[in-house]
Amino acid sequence: MDQTPPTDAYNNDVFDLIPNQTLKILEIGTGSGSLAAAVKRRNPTTEYIGVEIVPEYVELSQSSCDRVYLDNFEKPSYKLIGEFSSIDYILMCDVLEHFNDPWS
Repeated sequence: MDQTPPTDAYNNDVFDLIPNQTLKILEIGTGSGSLAAAVKRRNPTTEYIGVEIVPEYVELSQSSCDRVYLDNFEKPSYKLIGEFSSIDYILMCDVLEHFNDPWS
């Protein structure tokens, strides 16, 4: 399945569910980084880690995220797995339909 084109829009429902004092977020499929930018505007101390499978989207979201991995979340690298231990929330907005096997 083709990737969704990046946009400056983000899911407000997800944004509203994220507590203001969240310490660390991992977002799978950052696209343009618009959700990361909104979270960082509200709380600049939130550490925001992005994961993208599209190199161009990594570049787009780097300005909003603290780190962005070019990685496949279905087969994550050891470096990405190292981030998991201290994450408060993993966000997966509009990405499951792009997984090869979302049931895994």
